[in-house]
Order: sequence, then C-alpha cells, then structure tokens
Amino acid sequence: MNRIIFLLSFALLFAKMSGQTTFSANRPGQVDNPDIVPGGNFMIETGFQYGENKGCKNFLLPTASLRYGLNGRVEISLNADNIYQVDSSLFGLTSYNIGSKIAICDQNELLPKISFVTAFILPFAGLKSLRPENSGGLIQLAASHTLGERCTIYSNIGAAWNGNDPFPVYNYVLSLYASPFDKFWTFGELYGLIPEKGYGNMATDFGISYQAGDNYQVDMTLGADLSDPNNNYFVQIGAAFQIVKKKK
Repeated sequence: MNRIIFLLSFALLFAKMSGQTTFSANRPGQVDNPDIVPGGNFMIETGFQYGENKGCKNFLLPTASLRYGLNGRVEISLNADNIYQVDSSLFGLTSYNIGSKIAICDQNELLPKISFVTAFILPFAGLKSLRPENSGGLIQLAASHTLGERCTIYSNIGAAWNGNDPFPVYNYVLSLYASPFDKFWTFGELYGLIPEKGYGNMATDFGISYQAGDNYQVDMTLGADLSDPNNNYFVQIGAAFQIVKKKK
C-alpha cells in the first residue's frame, strides 16, 4: 500500500508537465495509451467480442468504458463488461472497476510520453458468481513514442490484483501502430501475464481502426493465446466517440 501511495504522489507531482488536446481512444488492442481525455470532454468506448477460452465459448455484449477528462492532465473512468457464457448460459454484468490516468511527461527526444494508470475493482457490483472475494486493482505505467508522423510504439508495464489471490500478477504490453493512409491505423502487439507463482502466458492480437470523424472511430481486432491459439482466441469489433465540451 505504501508503494501505491508513493507512486500516486509522484504522478500527481509531475502531472503539470503533460497534457492531451486531441481525440485518442484506448481501443483497439490491449494497450492503455498515455493520452489524457481533454478537460471537460467525455470519451465513450464500446465493443462486441466473441471468443473461446479453454474450450468455453463466450460473448462480451458489450464492453464499455466511460472516460472523463478533469483538466487535460488527469482523467477518471468507469469500466464494465456484459458477459454471456454459451456453455453455462451465464449472462450479466461482470464486476465494475473505476480508474484514473495521470499524465507525467510528454515525449522529449528519447524520453517517451508517460502516464500513471490505476484501477480499483468494486467487489460488490456485477454478477455474484463472478465477484471477487476482496477488492482488487491495477497500477501501471503507460508509455508511447512517436516515430515520425505514421508510426507509434506503445507499452504498458504494471501489476494487478484480482481480488481472490493475495499475490499480484505482473502484466506487460508492447504495441506497434502504423498509419498507411490518413485516418487508417493498423496495429500488432504482444502482451502477457507473469504471476508470482505458476506459469505465465503470452498472447498476440492485431487489427485496424478508422477515424471516421474528428471525434469518432470504428475498429476490428483478432487475437489469440500463443500457447493454445485453437482454444483461446477472440474476435472483436467496436467504436469510440468523444463528446466535446462546448466553448463558452
């Protein structure tokens, strides 16, 4: 807990060094980018997913993320998924989590753009059968480095607590986004989990996105676990749009 408080204090101390003024969604893909929703703006991100995990077919109908920019350097978010498991006929909302993202610094030559990301699982929300026994959460650093006008590298590294196990699981993501044409982006990424005990896993996904307007985007993603791609894969389509604060 002391480490979390220290990291949060550090991020708040340097938050004034960075900001974000344009449309930038977290989706598609697994990576959490360091961009902050501009102050007073809402970002709504949603998607529909079909996949198989260890032989169990499931749908996310839909995923949902609501992000709100407090001042251009700090944002807060609410995230939840609506799951349907085909084999068990389980249907309903999974547990909610509330989060925040705090800008630390902008890109400066070799130094990437960096933000500090947190999330807190609400154990009393969602389907009872899927609720964790205790509260859980996530802390991580999100970074990006732009290479020219049409290529950006994103990365995440952090730790997560699922609310059931006392030990954290360390997570990582490395993504490469490229824009072959205006308003079109393609991406590929590697991501995985490293538990305190047991074996980790690595997965990959790739996809495309199209920014149909100044504040609207559609996307599609395909992904699979590298150790068992035939029984652990997903297909996702989604969209993101931003509600811009009106200037007085």
